[in-house]
Amino acid sequence: MGIINRLLLLVYALCVSVSVLFLAGVFLHLIPEGMWQNELRYAVARPESLAVLAVVFLLGIHLMVAALSSGGKKDRREASGELVLSESGQGQVKVAVTAIRELSERSALAVTGVRDAKAKVEKQKEGSPISIALQLVLIQGASAPEVSGQAAQAVRGELAAALKLPDVPVNVLVSDISNAPVEQKRVV
Repeated sequence: MGIINRLLLLVYALCVSVSVLFLAGVFLHLIPEGMWQNELRYAVARPESLAVLAVVFLLGIHLMVAALSSGGKKDRREASGELVLSESGQGQVKVAVTAIRELSERSALAVTGVRDAKAKVEKQKEGSPISIALQLVLIQGASAPEVSGQAAQAVRGELAAALKLPDVPVNVLVSDISNAPVEQKRVV
């Protein structure tokens, strides 16, 4: 639930709480019958009352849908923080998720035919603790299946060599094929 929905929920909860307190006062005869009946007749006669009731009803429906929806996200969510690589009595070895993402992007960019690469580290429920969602922009003329396979293999190999994470699933999406020239690094 986003920040706006949380603020709406706060307002809604305050309205419901005030209404419950008012009804408790009526039921316990703390508010005189003539007074609340007079106020009720006044509120019913006002056209704004119906608009307020409609807004409160729609707000309640919106908050119920927001609370019950999954937010449109998959079961796997982008990982954040750190990943524990090894643990012993003397301490833990952790690696930041940003380091894994950057390592994956650099590995993919090293493959011939890749113009740009973006990686997303996702949590896994079973098997490997993570998976990599790799989004590639290829240069024109590059074979998408071959370059994608090479990029996935390069990322898997680098993760296995550097972090001892074998068999990390790498899902590749070719998002674009660019005809822009590849910038060559100057060798001095």
